[in-house]
Amino acid sequence: MMRFIAEDANAGSLIEAALDDYQIWDGLPVSVDNIETQNILSLFPNAAKNQIRINYNVKTNDNISIVISDKIGKVVYSQKEEAMFGTGYKTVDLSKFANGIYTVSINGAKTNFNKKVSVVK
Repeated sequence: MMRFIAEDANAGSLIEAALDDYQIWDGLPVSVDNIETQNILSLFPNAAKNQIRINYNVKTNDNISIVISDKIGKVVYSQKEEAMFGTGYKTVDLSKFANGIYTVSINGAKTNFNKKVSVVK
Protein backbone atom coordinates (compact mmCIF):
# COMPACT_ATOMS: atom_id res chain seq x y z
CA MET A 1 0.00 0.00 0.00
CA MET A 2 1.17 3.49 -0.82
CA ARG A 3 -0.28 6.62 0.79
CA PHE A 4 0.49 10.32 0.38
CA ILE A 5 -0.79 12.88 2.87
CA ALA A 6 -0.77 16.70 2.63
CA GLU A 7 -1.79 18.81 5.60
CA ASP A 8 -2.71 22.48 5.79
CA ALA A 9 -0.66 23.88 8.70
CA ASN A 10 -1.96 27.43 8.16
CA ALA A 11 -5.67 27.85 7.58
CA GLY A 12 -6.34 29.11 4.09
CA SER A 13 -2.88 28.40 2.66
CA LEU A 14 -2.41 26.62 -0.64
CA ILE A 15 -0.78 23.19 -0.62
CA GLU A 16 1.04 21.90 -3.68
CA ALA A 17 2.77 18.58 -4.07
CA ALA A 18 4.38 16.76 -6.98
CA LEU A 19 5.90 13.33 -7.60
CA ASP A 20 8.23 12.58 -10.48
CA ASP A 21 10.44 9.67 -11.51
CA TYR A 22 9.28 7.18 -8.91
CA GLN A 23 9.68 3.44 -9.36
CA ILE A 24 7.58 0.58 -8.02
CA TRP A 25 8.90 -2.97 -8.00
CA ASP A 26 6.70 -6.04 -7.99
CA GLY A 27 8.04 -8.37 -5.32
CA LEU A 28 10.13 -7.92 -2.24
CA PRO A 29 13.92 -7.90 -2.40
CA VAL A 30 15.67 -10.44 -0.22
CA SER A 31 18.62 -8.15 0.39
CA VAL A 32 20.07 -4.78 -0.59
CA ASP A 33 22.16 -6.50 -3.27
CA ASN A 34 18.96 -7.41 -5.14
CA ILE A 35 18.00 -3.76 -5.50
CA GLU A 36 21.47 -2.67 -6.63
CA THR A 37 21.69 -5.31 -9.38
CA GLN A 38 18.38 -4.54 -11.11
CA ASN A 39 18.42 -2.86 -14.51
CA ILE A 40 17.13 0.66 -13.89
CA LEU A 41 16.73 3.66 -16.19
CA SER A 42 15.79 7.16 -15.02
CA LEU A 43 15.72 10.48 -16.86
CA PHE A 44 16.07 13.90 -15.26
CA PRO A 45 14.53 16.38 -15.78
CA ASN A 46 11.46 15.06 -17.55
CA ALA A 47 10.13 17.29 -19.20
CA ALA A 48 13.47 18.60 -20.41
CA LYS A 49 14.46 21.83 -22.11
CA ASN A 50 18.18 21.94 -23.00
CA GLN A 51 19.72 18.77 -21.60
CA ILE A 52 18.84 15.52 -19.91
CA ARG A 53 20.74 13.25 -17.58
CA ILE A 54 20.26 9.57 -18.34
CA ASN A 55 20.96 7.45 -15.26
CA TYR A 56 21.21 3.69 -15.63
CA ASN A 57 22.11 0.72 -13.47
CA VAL A 58 23.24 -2.48 -15.19
CA LYS A 59 23.54 -6.00 -13.80
CA THR A 60 26.79 -6.85 -15.59
CA ASN A 61 29.48 -5.20 -17.71
CA ASP A 62 28.03 -4.60 -21.17
CA ASN A 63 28.70 -2.63 -24.36
CA ILE A 64 25.58 -0.52 -24.73
CA SER A 65 24.05 1.89 -27.22
CA ILE A 66 22.17 4.91 -25.93
CA VAL A 67 19.63 5.87 -28.60
CA ILE A 68 17.06 8.66 -28.65
CA SER A 69 14.36 8.43 -31.31
CA ASP A 70 11.45 10.69 -32.18
CA LYS A 71 7.76 9.73 -32.27
CA ILE A 72 8.06 8.18 -35.74
CA GLY A 73 11.13 6.14 -34.81
CA LYS A 74 13.79 8.29 -36.48
CA VAL A 75 17.07 8.12 -34.53
CA VAL A 76 18.07 11.66 -33.50
CA TYR A 77 20.91 10.69 -31.12
CA SER A 78 23.10 7.60 -30.80
CA GLN A 79 26.15 6.91 -28.65
CA LYS A 80 28.02 3.71 -27.79
CA GLU A 81 29.30 3.28 -24.23
CA GLU A 82 31.09 0.62 -22.23
CA ALA A 83 28.82 0.19 -19.21
CA MET A 84 30.42 -1.24 -16.10
CA PHE A 85 28.47 -3.19 -13.49
CA GLY A 86 26.45 -0.77 -11.36
CA THR A 87 25.43 2.81 -11.97
CA GLY A 88 26.38 4.98 -14.92
CA TYR A 89 25.08 8.15 -16.51
CA LYS A 90 25.20 10.20 -19.68
CA THR A 91 24.24 13.86 -20.12
CA VAL A 92 22.78 14.65 -23.54
CA ASP A 93 22.39 18.11 -25.10
CA LEU A 94 18.78 18.57 -26.26
CA SER A 95 19.05 22.24 -27.29
CA LYS A 96 18.60 21.41 -31.00
CA PHE A 97 15.72 18.97 -30.45
CA ALA A 98 12.23 20.09 -31.43
CA ASN A 99 9.38 20.01 -28.92
CA GLY A 100 7.92 16.53 -28.64
CA ILE A 101 8.06 13.14 -27.00
CA TYR A 102 11.15 11.01 -27.56
CA THR A 103 12.08 7.46 -26.61
CA VAL A 104 15.38 6.91 -24.83
CA SER A 105 16.63 3.34 -25.33
CA ILE A 106 19.62 1.62 -23.81
CA ASN A 107 20.45 -1.64 -25.56
CA GLY A 108 23.24 -4.14 -25.17
CA ALA A 109 23.80 -7.90 -25.14
CA LYS A 110 22.50 -8.12 -21.55
CA THR A 111 20.79 -4.73 -21.10
CA ASN A 112 17.57 -3.41 -22.63
CA PHE A 113 15.36 -0.60 -21.42
CA ASN A 114 13.23 2.19 -22.85
CA LYS A 115 11.70 5.31 -21.38
CA LYS A 116 9.90 8.36 -22.78
CA VAL A 117 11.08 11.95 -22.34
CA SER A 118 9.25 15.15 -23.22
CA VAL A 119 11.18 18.06 -24.72
CA VAL A 120 9.49 21.40 -24.07
CA LYS A 121 11.19 24.68 -25.02
